[in-house]
Amino acid sequence: MKGIFRPAWSVTDLLFMQPSPGIDGFILYHRYSTGPDFYGDLDEQAQSDTLCALIEEHTIPFLRSVDSFETYYRLRIHCLQPIASWPAMHFRLELALGHFEIAHYLVSKHRSEWFANPEFSKTQSLVSLLEKHDHAGIAALLHEWEAITAKNFKIEHLWEPTPFPFETA
Repeated sequence: MKGIFRPAWSVTDLLFMQPSPGIDGFILYHRYSTGPDFYGDLDEQAQSDTLCALIEEHTIPFLRSVDSFETYYRLRIHCLQPIASWPAMHFRLELALGHFEIAHYLVSKHRSEWFANPEFSKTQSLVSLLEKHDHAGIAALLHEWEAITAKNFKIEHLWEPTPFPFETA
């Protein structure tokens, strides 16, 4: 809408093989300015300055607070778009955390849907590894998907593989 500057942003997930950054991300963190909307025609420099100030004041402290995979998990369970709304994504996150019993439960609830639809071929691969108790294979596949997403986002030079809790246990 012309005349209103209302910044908002979201965080995306490297585990889900996104083709590019953008609106495909889930809303883990959604923040508008704490004040009123910015009305009027802000020039590009004013928009940039305002956005940078909001990021420094609100977003960076929030991102720094996500200091463990467990914190991230709690946020994904309780955020504006809870991961349970997408069972295949929920399954991947439970696997990444080493919650294999919960992952088996999700398979029991969604197996017929996942195996009837070729759209879930990646989930099918993880189900097969889970059923073989191949935890190293699960970690390798999730790391591969992270690497693909990092490359697609053109951040592979910044990316490091996530140390999944079950790998370090």
